[in-house]
Amino acid sequence: WLRAGLVSRVGEFLMLSDHLKAAGGVVLRGVRTVTVIALALSLLIAGCLGDEDVPMTFNGNELAAMPAAQEFVLVDSTNMSFDSRDIDADLTIFTFVFTRCRDVCLAQTESMKWLLDNLDENDSARVQILSISLDPWHDSVSTMADFASSKDADWPHLTSPDAGNMSKQRYFDLESVWGAYGVSLETSPSENGEDDFVIVHNQPIVLVDSQHRKRVSWDNAEFVSELFLE
Repeated sequence: WLRAGLVSRVGEFLMLSDHLKAAGGVVLRGVRTVTVIALALSLLIAGCLGDEDVPMTFNGNELAAMPAAQEFVLVDSTNMSFDSRDIDADLTIFTFVFTRCRDVCLAQTESMKWLLDNLDENDSARVQILSISLDPWHDSVSTMADFASSKDADWPHLTSPDAGNMSKQRYFDLESVWGAYGVSLETSPSENGEDDFVIVHNQPIVLVDSQHRKRVSWDNAEFVSELFLE
């Protein structure tokens, strides 16, 4: 039944991709890669949530060591403190974005929205999505709030408490999170004349279980969809 369901879901994702292209174009460089990630997540979640009384199992390349998730305190888009130790979800999906991103970050946000929309009420209540900023120099609390609102992305968008300070060299609170969750990031001079600099980064997605252990992690370029056909 997974193969039959897969065909249907691929069709829905490609329709989403085409709709986004028609809506604005530049946003969608690489969108089909990201929609495959969301497809994989939907199958992964279907396998790992299951019955509440049954221990979670994960489809995909599970992290055998199940390392403890990095603890952190950031702020959300309402300027409220967000302590990762307070997360109370059966499954938490860590994603990384920045508000000036014009391609894969936006596509990933749409994919997360699709995922939540296609979980039933019980399962969606057990899943927590987090979007963590990769650009604290620009991503202030208000900027993150505007981004989440404009994308109808109704989950925590996290940044540093003093984000938005272009003169600050380092944001150690976010850097520790990036390092712990496999983010590779560097800045380079902008060539478009519109931005001060551009963010060059990978796109990790990390799944954390109810005991705050990292269970699955991959990057767009490393994802193997065949894992979810078994």
